[in-house]
Amino acid sequence: MAQKSKKNVEIDSEELKNETKNTVKDVKNTIKNVDIKTDAKYTSGFVTSLFKNPLSTLENLTNDRKNKHFKYAIIMIIVWLGTIFLQTIASNQWAWNLIGYNFLNTLKALLSPICGLAVFALILYFFQKQSGKKSLTTLITIITISASPLIIANVINLVTLFSRDFSHLAIPLLTFGEILTVVFTYFGIKSLIDNDDDGYLKTFIKIEAVYYVIYFLVSFLGIYMPIL
Repeated sequence: MAQKSKKNVEIDSEELKNETKNTVKDVKNTIKNVDIKTDAKYTSGFVTSLFKNPLSTLENLTNDRKNKHFKYAIIMIIVWLGTIFLQTIASNQWAWNLIGYNFLNTLKALLSPICGLAVFALILYFFQKQSGKKSLTTLITIITISASPLIIANVINLVTLFSRDFSHLAIPLLTFGEILTVVFTYFGIKSLIDNDDDGYLKTFIKIEAVYYVIYFLVSFLGIYMPIL
């Protein structure tokens, strides 16, 4: 029995190793082939369709066997990181004795969404049904697109760099973006889990619970993963 369990762990480890390699390869190839002007236009149209018809749009992501939507996810991540970079740079106090601290602070801020997406995708990878198991690339696409409300809210939050008075608008939008992201994530991954509605709700709560346990542990490093 123990030997069988060990064999399963080895198989899972090798499978995860291959998945990680393939995902890194997909990221490199996608970034290499991104046409910012054209693809940004298609990405904005896709995100618009998400808000118009979320269930159908999220279902299309799940059924995307060729990962053609991964390019949209990469662009969304680039926008997200760019937004965080501007916010962090603007909030830093610049002085020669603080350069090291500011660099580390900026690096941690940029790692936050990347860690969040990677951790959630890995958790989801092990929770999804074995038959028709989706790749990490597909899972990252689903989670990133589901996080569109949060990303958009962060972009809008840039207006606070010009005046703190805008925080009365930006803070509620960020909260609403976080809530809507969780709702989109719930429906985005629903078809991946082989359960009835009640069973899926319990599974989704478990997925979120694992994510926030890891969130708590990673926060000791000063990296605060996003609400997903």
